[in-house]
Amino acid sequence: MKKLFTLLMITTIFTVFAQTTEAEGTLKKELAAEHTGWKTGGVVSVNFSQAAYSTQWVGNPANTMTLTSLVSIFANYSDGENIWDNNLDLGYGFLQQDNENPVKSEDKIDLTSKYGRKALKDWYYAALFNFKTQMTPTYYLNDPDSNVTSEFLSPGTMLFAIGMDYKPNDNLTAFISPITYRADMMMNDKMIPEVLNADNELEPARDNVESQIGGYLRVKYNQELYKNIGFESKLEAFSNYDKDPQNLFMTWDNLLSMKVNEYLSANISFSMVNTPGVEVQYKEVLGIGLAYKF
Repeated sequence: MKKLFTLLMITTIFTVFAQTTEAEGTLKKELAAEHTGWKTGGVVSVNFSQAAYSTQWVGNPANTMTLTSLVSIFANYSDGENIWDNNLDLGYGFLQQDNENPVKSEDKIDLTSKYGRKALKDWYYAALFNFKTQMTPTYYLNDPDSNVTSEFLSPGTMLFAIGMDYKPNDNLTAFISPITYRADMMMNDKMIPEVLNADNELEPARDNVESQIGGYLRVKYNQELYKNIGFESKLEAFSNYDKDPQNLFMTWDNLLSMKVNEYLSANISFSMVNTPGVEVQYKEVLGIGLAYKF
């Protein structure tokens, strides 16, 4: 009787253990399936602000109007061994005072594509491509009849990097590359300054495309701080091995977004750009307007 009872107990334990193991395996497969394949989405936002004053208003400030549009879309793939992240950020905006010509306040194209193959637990062998420029020409003194100071591919930056990508979760990714090629483009010859050469003749101060080899770091972090309040930060740094490696090309973009309802939103952005030989540049934008997330 005791042998029969013991046999029944062992059989029951193995049955329960087998069921638990099978359930855990099914759950793991389901969780893995949620993170496998393509994930796509993005956000489109339009922010508008306007201020009008009567002629009797103390100080007689200028009437102003600003309009800024932002588009951010992504298409990411993962199958557990491979990852392929693609992001496109577009921005365009202007500010107008009274009857003066509109002044551009935002104009950017930022495309990034990164492929990784699993190496260790949260590390991937990775390659990255990045392209940055602007959409429309910028004119001196905001006068379309004056000289162009910048336009599409003038300036522009193209970057290829090979390294390691640390991606412990969907909120954080840190890409480190000791081998990076960076091309700084100025394709409009009229925008390149001229200098005197050894023969006392004027010649372009630089080539249309200047190539650099160096190291590159890209860290991107996003987090939902509270319900309907999100924070995103992106840091990029490049060091030229051939010339002044201690002087970094660096950009740091931060965005705090707050969702009022399905279509109304508010956001605060802060950006910093450091270019060797140029004073550090800062930009802060507060916007309230329409946003659609998909």
